[in-house]
Amino acid sequence: MDTLERIRRLREHDKRRARLDLVQAERRHQAQRDRLDAVDARVQQARADAPEGDAAELALYHAFRLRMEMVGRREQDFLNETGRIVDERRDVVVVKAREAEVVALLQEAQEEEAALEERRDEENDLAEMAVQTWARTRRKVA
Repeated sequence: MDTLERIRRLREHDKRRARLDLVQAERRHQAQRDRLDAVDARVQQARADAPEGDAAELALYHAFRLRMEMVGRREQDFLNETGRIVDERRDVVVVKAREAEVVALLQEAQEEEAALEERRDEENDLAEMAVQTWARTRRKVA
């Protein structure tokens, strides 16, 4: 196996690995989005169930809302981080795909060059045979 073929196979492997990493990052991002949505749903439910009269219950409700707001901010920060990771992984996939394409194009160009060289050799051989045949016929005539 020639070197360019090995490089092509490695680049294809890198591209597949980058795509798998992207899929995993997208799944983590979606899971984080689901966690943030769950926190928001809990806050919305608490708002709907908010007590109206009792001061102690109202204080508990506000303490709960404050905790949930802090949890929500933390989950939002995690969501932003997973979004950044997804973007980075997507960029890596693009780079790896381009690298694989470059190697494939180089390999294709190398194969075309080899085929052209083979055709030239054949043409030279045919031309040499034609010259030899012509020379033999000239010797017979003379």
